[in-house]
Amino acid sequence: MQKPGITRILFGIAAFAFAVSAPAEDTLQVRDARALDRLGEDGKRAQGLFVTLDPKRDTQDVLARYVPAFHPGFIGLRGSEAEVARTAQDFKVFFAPQRPDASGSYTVDHLTAIFVFDLQGRLRLYMKGDSDVDAIVHDLEILL
Repeated sequence: MQKPGITRILFGIAAFAFAVSAPAEDTLQVRDARALDRLGEDGKRAQGLFVTLDPKRDTQDVLARYVPAFHPGFIGLRGSEAEVARTAQDFKVFFAPQRPDASGSYTVDHLTAIFVFDLQGRLRLYMKGDSDVDAIVHDLEILL
């Protein structure tokens, strides 16, 4: 039986301003990178994508510096606020920017999850954001 072959993995559709990113967000990105590395050659067939939920602060330059720090193959994606809201809604991803503090700093509450797509762009797998590396690798190996 031929396996579907994954070329894209959408890691953590939820993200917020990287200058104030929470440790939980960093942990998810680190686990995703470790999972791809543990897959060896199969991991090279996958594309890690990081979609920001805060395009106002997460500029192209910010994403270009931040995202590859977790894995050199990861790509950061952003759009207008309307495009991001529509994409989050399409994926049923909750997010809510919080009220800025006195200095203007704020966070974005959000769902953390891993969405896995096949060659045709079909969603094949949804993993909770707190999945450990072993679970991520196990599930991806089944699909690969």
